[in-house]
Amino acid sequence: MLVSSISSTGNYYNNNEYEITRLEKQKAAYQKELQKINQSSEDAKTKKQKIEKIQMQIQKIENQIQKLKSKKTNSKQAAVQGNQSTSENIFDVRI
Repeated sequence: MLVSSISSTGNYYNNNEYEITRLEKQKAAYQKELQKINQSSEDAKTKKQKIEKIQMQIQKIENQIQKLKSKKTNSKQAAVQGNQSTSENIFDVRI
């Protein structure tokens, strides 16, 4: 019974890690795009508009990553507490 709860928790962490990795790759792609824009020969107004749009996207991604990391930390703490209380219950039952 304890093993199944650990497995489902593990799957959650894996999905969460996958999503964080995916978002970080997306952020890196936007950062490369920013570099290209800065190096381009477009006029300043066009550059500024493009940069602002991309920076907004990067900010959204960073917020999503932060939320996922926060959820991951909270879930991990809850899982540890749940496992500790389960262990305590088992220990209490055995006495």
